[in-house]
Amino acid sequence: MQTHYRRLVKNMLYRYQTGQSLIEITVVLLLISICTSGMMVTLLKSQQLSRLAIQNSDAVMLATSLKNKMHRNKHALNYKDSSYLTQLSGKSAIKVQCTQLDNCASQRQALTDLVGWQAQLTSKLPDFFVEICRDNISELQKSFVKGSCDNKLSSSIAIKMRWTVAGEAKVRNAFYITSVKIY
Repeated sequence: MQTHYRRLVKNMLYRYQTGQSLIEITVVLLLISICTSGMMVTLLKSQQLSRLAIQNSDAVMLATSLKNKMHRNKHALNYKDSSYLTQLSGKSAIKVQCTQLDNCASQRQALTDLVGWQAQLTSKLPDFFVEICRDNISELQKSFVKGSCDNKLSSSIAIKMRWTVAGEAKVRNAFYITSVKIY
């Protein structure tokens, strides 16, 4: 009888342990899915931040490149109606032709610089808008409004860049503003 009783107890324990292990597996799978979804959200956010950091880096390098070209072409930069002072976007087209009789060569070089720079912007920054104008920017502005330049001859040349941040649920813009001192 003890043997029969032992078998009965073993069978009951086996059935009890089998049911409990299914519950444990279900709980473990639930915990794993919660952790995995948290990791996926973290990975997606880090990818977006990495893309934004690359775009910021590209904006800085492109602005620096244009600043260097402006410094090499100081004659066009110091001109009152400089060809460098313009607004650019991916949809705008720049015509490299000289309409003034004086200062024509340096203005043509400025337009050529802008055409090459616009091509670089198009390949690096999505849906960009750039305004190059005279503005005294003593501190970086938190927003970028078109036509917000003071246009005083004593002000520095400002390069204001805005582009769309890709991968965001809401449309968000990133900004980069720098100024070129006229020597």
